Amino acid sequence: MARAVFFDLDETLIQHTLDGPALVGRIHEQFPEAFGEVDARRFGMTLREKGQSLWGAMFQPTEPGDQALVSMFRDTLSALGCDTSYARAIRDAFSALVLDGTAPYPGAKDTLLRLRSEGVTTGIITNGYNHLQDAKIERHGFVGLVDFVLVSEAAGAHKPDPLIFRTALERAGAAPEHAWHVGDHLVNDIAGAENAGLTSVLFDPHGDRLPPVETELPEGGRMPTHTVSTLPEVAELALAARA
Repeated sequence: MARAVFFDLDETLIQHTLDGPALVGRIHEQFPEAFGEVDARRFGMTLREKGQSLWGAMFQPTEPGDQALVSMFRDTLSALGCDTSYARAIRDAFSALVLDGTAPYPGAKDTLLRLRSEGVTTGIITNGYNHLQDAKIERHGFVGLVDFVLVSEAAGAHKPDPLIFRTALERAGAAPEHAWHVGDHLVNDIAGAENAGLTSVLFDPHGDRLPPVETELPEGGRMPTHTVSTLPEVAELALAARA
């Protein structure tokens, strides 16, 4: 029985039109005076390294997430021998590009509305920093369509950690056997949900997110209970499970 349905945000409720290399390239093009002779590839590699360090330190923060991103870009510029005074401007441009490069997947809002109209508790569980994830949710009008939003920075744990799923269950007032989680990632979303006792749903709009055989799953990944290619299918399955 599905009494609560949770959704991942990135590449589940919203799609990104700029991938990592494209985003790095756009930033690099916007600030030629900051990067000088440093090419986009070196910038991207260094940014990834600094970003991984930042991600790992999210739950022992010395500064809020929006300022932590400024520090990430400052550390990146410093490591490249570039002018660190551009860090805040680059952070602002990065955030704007990320937001502008997102759009809701077809049927996302209708699915959330239908579930809530049928008395199903809905929530968004997303990894990331509050300021950027909240901005995406507000940009696309999801705030009033779900009962709660749980961002990993505030939750103190990233998916697939069971803690973030337990927190979502507490907010929904639901037992794990009565809750579903929909996402695109076989480790963070699918294994995370299954390991916490929830029913998992893989959102696979292009049919390329599931390996042909279980032995080719990524490390720590699990097979989903359900796989859908459109979001309205989630509502159909979840409501049918209540019958």
